[in-house]
Amino acid sequence: MILHSSFNTDLFNMKYFFSFLSALLLMVTGLFAQSQSDLDALKTMLNNEKYQLFMENDPEKAAEYAYMNRHGYHVSRSGEKDFVEYPDVFDLEAVYPNEPPMTLGLFVSNEWNMYAYGIQPDKAAYKYFRIGETGKVLTILPEALAKKKMNQENKQK
Repeated sequence: MILHSSFNTDLFNMKYFFSFLSALLLMVTGLFAQSQSDLDALKTMLNNEKYQLFMENDPEKAAEYAYMNRHGYHVSRSGEKDFVEYPDVFDLEAVYPNEPPMTLGLFVSNEWNMYAYGIQPDKAAYKYFRIGETGKVLTILPEALAKKKMNQENKQK
């Protein structure tokens, strides 16, 4: 009888834990403007274990990183300005394994993982990179502006 009672308690605790974790993930994805694809990109870089710890310990920060990683940059035409003095984004090496080769399409579709290449947004200043010889420039948004953009998108949901 004691074994049966202990088993039921353990089963109840597991159900409670998974319900709590599911609710937490729903809350995080509901509060922050990132897609499952954005979260999956973090999981790919961090691996499942580190990702789960990040989500459990600081879900708001994890959601911010997921958003910033995929939406903290934009691509534009360089126009008449000469960006030759800026580094070429294609020269960056991936810090995390399993990253697909960089292409202009990844940047334009917001599928490029900025953090996977060691890029950290500045708090208040823009960062610029040439995108090869395409005549386009990759602009890394300041952290404060990207967070503002995220909050505006959240309000629209």
